[in-house]
Amino acid sequence: MKYNIFPRIRNFEFSLKTKYWLGNCPIKTLFVNALSFYTPESERFFIRTVKPFYKNIHDPILKENVKNFIRQESNHQQAYTQYLRELVNKHYPKLTSKNITQPILALAYALGGKKMGLALTVIGEHFAAVLADVILNNAQMLKEAPSEMRHLLLWHCIEEIEHKAVVFDILKQFKGEYLYRIAAFFTITFCMSFAYFKIFWQMMRFDGLHKKWSYYKAILYFCWGKPGIFRQLIKPYFAILKPRFHPWQQNNHELIQIWENKLSKRYQIDELHLNF
Repeated sequence: MKYNIFPRIRNFEFSLKTKYWLGNCPIKTLFVNALSFYTPESERFFIRTVKPFYKNIHDPILKENVKNFIRQESNHQQAYTQYLRELVNKHYPKLTSKNITQPILALAYALGGKKMGLALTVIGEHFAAVLADVILNNAQMLKEAPSEMRHLLLWHCIEEIEHKAVVFDILKQFKGEYLYRIAAFFTITFCMSFAYFKIFWQMMRFDGLHKKWSYYKAILYFCWGKPGIFRQLIKPYFAILKPRFHPWQQNNHELIQIWENKLSKRYQIDELHLNF
């Protein structure tokens, strides 16, 4: 199953002055901020791992999609750099991305070569696509977001789903053995978890939330309660461990058209009947 992908150019203006922009809720806002913090760095890494394979891709559709994948990721990198600069770093100027995950990824890349780099990108893209699916199918949380942030997150989710199989198909063409995928899965899962909670914890400490037991309970419920964001992620995320897995085994392509139409018509999400 193959779909063409298309870069959508979006210009964003973030004029928010509220620190907790997502429903005035610290937990939800910090959750999105923490997930977004590494987006520019991740997008640069994904592009870098794909480029060495481009010239030797035989399938013309895949080759064109790789070109557009790079354009999409480059656009995401620029948009999230702006978002972090204007909405996150302004409130948390001392956030730092330096941690133990960089040398781990560098070591994995050095030991496994370019193919391991590609496998790491496969897992990163898989996580992004699974998260995008959860968000678009449970959009009540976005109902509480300001319009510019709704636009940014929906635009990003649409394109993550659209290109979710591109890097996977490159790895498959270049005989990316199943062991590469397994090794990359556990490497990326550890690195993402550590990096995410590090940034989340830094923001909690800066705001003094780490001293309040009520926030720990709220975090636990938000992540693992019902429906629970991580609770919904875990099954589709671990599905990539199946030997015959392919991203389009979950065919959610219709979400792209549904949400793109709503964005193009400038629908207000709070006017829709959304269930979370």
